Amino acid sequence: MAVLLSTSGCATLFSGSSDEITVKSEPEGAMVRVNGLDQGETPVTFSADRDAGWFGSNRNQVTVIKDGYEERSVRMQTQWVPISILNLFNGIGWAVDAYSGNMWKYEPTTYKITLEEEE
Repeated sequence: MAVLLSTSGCATLFSGSSDEITVKSEPEGAMVRVNGLDQGETPVTFSADRDAGWFGSNRNQVTVIKDGYEERSVRMQTQWVPISILNLFNGIGWAVDAYSGNMWKYEPTTYKITLEEEE
């Protein structure tokens, strides 16, 4: 147990490694893609790994597409996970959380995207 705690990050252990993200659109029924991969039609909820990289720099791009409407893309935002402060006492844990991206969580977890009609 001591080995597990000394080689794992606090955020990884206590807050998980993914978040449930919901995308809604106006109008509904638009295709949602994350980094080019289809997730389904709005409204849709999917699991997003917290592989945000060092300091949350690798944010996922959400693209919403519907025939007759302009395509719209947004970058998912991240927020620091407070439990990772416990890593101040464990350099290895800090490195694990920072490298895995688990010291960051996706916030907000719901995106409402309004599409504009094509001209």
